[in-house]
Amino acid sequence: MLKKIFFYFGLFFTFSSKTLAEAVTIPFEFVDNRIFVSIKINGQGPFVMVLDTGASNILDAQTAAKLNISTYDSFNITGGGEFTATASYGDIQHMDIAGLKFLNQKFLIVDLSGMKKAIGFKNFDGLIGYEVFMRYVAEVNFDKQQVTFTSHNQFNTKPSGEIIPFVGFDGGIPLVEASIDGVRGKFWLDTGDRAAMTLTTPFIHANNLKAIYKPSFELITGWGIAGPLHTQIIRAGQVTFGNETFIRPVLRLPTATKGGMTATTSNGTFGNELLKRFNLTINYLKQHIVLNRNSFYSNTHEFDRSGMWLMLDGANFKVLDVFSGSPADKAGVRTGDLVTAVDQKPTVTLFLPTVREHLSNPQTKSVTVSIESRKVVILLENLLQE
Repeated sequence: MLKKIFFYFGLFFTFSSKTLAEAVTIPFEFVDNRIFVSIKINGQGPFVMVLDTGASNILDAQTAAKLNISTYDSFNITGGGEFTATASYGDIQHMDIAGLKFLNQKFLIVDLSGMKKAIGFKNFDGLIGYEVFMRYVAEVNFDKQQVTFTSHNQFNTKPSGEIIPFVGFDGGIPLVEASIDGVRGKFWLDTGDRAAMTLTTPFIHANNLKAIYKPSFELITGWGIAGPLHTQIIRAGQVTFGNETFIRPVLRLPTATKGGMTATTSNGTFGNELLKRFNLTINYLKQHIVLNRNSFYSNTHEFDRSGMWLMLDGANFKVLDVFSGSPADKAGVRTGDLVTAVDQKPTVTLFLPTVREHLSNPQTKSVTVSIESRKVVILLENLLQE
């Protein structure tokens, strides 16, 4: 059986060239601007995976251990985050996505526990990406929260929306063109990125973006496979993507000096905060994505209004980061504080991504957090100019 190998952030992956003719439509959960689907592995499950155009197939080390999957050939990887992580290979005999069968798959096995805690995912077993998209056209309908997979040789639907061509692949990740206030670049098409765009540091420096936009604060705004993502936050005037123009989107400018966001093979990511505004047809074989505006198209571009980043810590939330002068800082919240309740609701009953949405909502004027034995009122405010 033919094997192919590609290079992605210094890693080698393999996939079988065998393609099945089925097509299925399955529901997904859209949480924290990420697409979660359920799959079965070696006849067990369901397991919850992010559908990610910015990755290959990755399985959490704890899930792999539960499945008794042997690992081999350990090595270091980079990616989202500022450091490196240890990965190894694991062979999976059978992966099933609602009847779509993938045999003899090689997964990366990585400890994702830090990512789970930092983002707040209680159910998260890994990512599926390149190997799936190379076999199937994916039609992602955000309005209905469902995705349809159709094999390339069965897909005959004529595009009804705007076709955005890929301008190549960086390893297994599609590259698309976009411009930020007239500055053009090539960006990873990344359904695994919760933000609108996250730019690489060489692109930031080459175009003097910090001097142009004058970001006023830095904060952890995410956590990838390789650790935290410290970023400065700006509002661009506009981002142009094909014939679409997005006004005042929120962009992330990483400050890392190492890791995946220092890459020179791309200028950054084009992420789900923008992509979710369209029902998408993702076609790797024809090397394009098709956009059809949906009910999310006119959503405003919001950002956290507290100035802190929370993570899971057992039954509590832990303050992972807070920047000086922010509403949380002025209220007396400090890095390392344990939050036991938000607006009198115990954290054990709360879903952290939903709390983040609450802290980003302009209608939310204040929140009361219980920090051990004291209550702190945070008066929320816009941290970015509208």
